Amino acid sequence: MEILAIILALWFMVPFITYTLYWYEVSTPPCSHEGARSEREVLERLLKGDLRLGVFIGLISSIVTIPLLVLLYPLGFYSKLWTTRRDQSLGTVIFIHGLFHNPSGAILFKRAFGRRGFSFISLHYNAWQENIFDVFERLRSKLEEEIERVPEDEPLVIIGHSLGGLLAGLLAKGLYEKGRRVKGVISIMSPFHGSRLAALALGPLSRSLRFGSLELTKVRHRLASPSFPAVQMWSPIDNMVLPVSSLYEIPAGWDRIALPPFCHSGIVLWPGLVKRIVKIVEEWK
Repeated sequence: MEILAIILALWFMVPFITYTLYWYEVSTPPCSHEGARSEREVLERLLKGDLRLGVFIGLISSIVTIPLLVLLYPLGFYSKLWTTRRDQSLGTVIFIHGLFHNPSGAILFKRAFGRRGFSFISLHYNAWQENIFDVFERLRSKLEEEIERVPEDEPLVIIGHSLGGLLAGLLAKGLYEKGRRVKGVISIMSPFHGSRLAALALGPLSRSLRFGSLELTKVRHRLASPSFPAVQMWSPIDNMVLPVSSLYEIPAGWDRIALPPFCHSGIVLWPGLVKRIVKIVEEWK
């Protein structure tokens, strides 16, 4: 019973604590964006309504999706589940999960793109490495092995959630420079400038994502002015990336798309997001 009580306490505490910190961050002046007095004013313009309703929706989405993410997590250890190769493929979609998650975060994406005729690869990385560039180098080697069977002229789409979005951008640039046909890259709620909450996380990789870190300055420089479509999809109610401006202040040459209110981690389980991304990919030429 004590263990169950601890699990339930953590289940509800994480959403409430992170959204409390979110509210403090967005409500505290000053704010230099678009002449607003606080980040809250900027976000309410975007939402065209009271931010409190959006926070409530985000809080509920976090409470609902946390147990789903936990239940799906063991599936991520079965690597064969996350790579699908089609003989007559419209392209290969490569997915990179967020920090402390695993390939199971791609479950809805794999199904949706499979139905549309795409091959699929969901990559995994160790969250206890030194920094984002260490992760990138290991993922690049792993991906080179995975795409050996992919024809050189087959279009590649790279999608990443959170930290995975930054890695997706780096991988896409590397693939393009090697002559691969990169159709585009999509980052989902990726912290281009980091997050203040990263200072509280465990491990050097997590701490390298702190707001304003040197590593992320280098990442933004490398991601600027891509030669292919690059899109950041973000929610103004993200409870893990603070300040929120880290989500919408993107590198030069990138586009951004604002999503309805939703929490950070559970966004990958929202069918509306998956449907929208599939549509974007199919519209790319």
